[in-house]
Amino acid sequence: MLGGNLPHQIKAFHDTYGGIVRVAPDELSFIEAEAWKDIYVNRLFVRPKQWGTRPPGIKAHNLISAPQADHLRYRKALSPAFSEKAVKLQEPIIKGYVDDLITKMRDAVSQSPETSIVIDMVRWTSFTTFDIASDLGWGTSLKCLETQEYHPWVSIILHYKALIFGVFFKYYPFLDRLVSILTPKSAMDGLNFVIDTSQINVRKRLASKSPRPDFMSYVLAFNEENPSQALSNDEMVAASMTLIVAGSDSVSTVLSGTINHLIQSPQSLSKLVEEVRSAFEAESSIDAASVKHLPFLNGVLQEGLRLCPPTPDSMRRAVPVGGTTIAGHLVPEGVSVGISCYAAFNSRQNFPRPDEFLPERWLVDFEGAQKEAYHPFGVGPRQCMGQLLAWVELRVILARLVWNFDMAVPEGKRPLQWSQQEIYWAWNKVGVDVSIRSRID
Repeated sequence: MLGGNLPHQIKAFHDTYGGIVRVAPDELSFIEAEAWKDIYVNRLFVRPKQWGTRPPGIKAHNLISAPQADHLRYRKALSPAFSEKAVKLQEPIIKGYVDDLITKMRDAVSQSPETSIVIDMVRWTSFTTFDIASDLGWGTSLKCLETQEYHPWVSIILHYKALIFGVFFKYYPFLDRLVSILTPKSAMDGLNFVIDTSQINVRKRLASKSPRPDFMSYVLAFNEENPSQALSNDEMVAASMTLIVAGSDSVSTVLSGTINHLIQSPQSLSKLVEEVRSAFEAESSIDAASVKHLPFLNGVLQEGLRLCPPTPDSMRRAVPVGGTTIAGHLVPEGVSVGISCYAAFNSRQNFPRPDEFLPERWLVDFEGAQKEAYHPFGVGPRQCMGQLLAWVELRVILARLVWNFDMAVPEGKRPLQWSQQEIYWAWNKVGVDVSIRSRID
């Protein structure tokens, strides 16, 4: 886990031993389709204590770590912000940042003496998605696109390896008591900066009393209508931090990972270019509604989600009192169980030719495919609330990139092998170099 290799090792175990493997004395991993419902739909399954703790200085649980009752309040307060109606109202905000992305990329190409330039698609997509998420979460952007740099808040909060160290200590209680001694001052200073920045931005958003359709407006409406269940200021800070990270890094992961596979699959890229450019007479026609039903675009993104799932590691749960049956296996109470998306989506048991980028598998009945094993946004009461918003960003950003630019593997460079990256619960993205030039018709 500390080396970023645990999900890779779990996948190797499943490849060797099948659909259920023991990865620790008290932990089982599943990749079978029926396990999704058995584990994640049942509300009695809760996060193991090692995975439900808060970093020092964080006063409230977030959406992911919150106990059941608090999680239910969070969802009641925030679900309306991710409804179809709300996402439609948020689309102009999203469009503004996608416009900025395309403009800045065009400028970068036009200012180069060459006809093409090489960019890191991880950085460019992250700049865009963090600006969108921070605007929707706090009513103010982190201005990553404007400065062409990661805001310090982003640089610190994306340091997943540090978070994994915190989880590691929870597995060994005698070490956990030493956390405050072993944590470097620089790490605590960084965490305090993240908390302070988040608190300041939440306070500013609350003081503005703006009716704009961002996340906070729906929380304020919930608090006013449900005073006994209202989210506290600390909970609003914790929720905003989670939503901004989850709503930005996940979309950036899928976009950069998908593009990385596309440039290594010229036939698929050519099909996508043909579909997008023939579907619209003008770029201004590309919006959430018009791209929703482009079949190959959706197949490309589904395949990107399969090979580059935003959460490749397992969302672990503890079996409730009395034990239960999971995918036909009786499992005792207290055992930690879960499904690793990386292992499940890349298993020959679930997907023929799992290592290949094949968008076509989502357009036809692909023989042998167990699509019931594929849930990149989760299932059950804790499934991702923001998947409608994520799909809007994924479709619109990818379609507009394909409309505007020809993309390829940079000349003389070895393309990134996505699956070889380390995983610290999320992908430790090292960068995706892409050669781009303004489209040539």
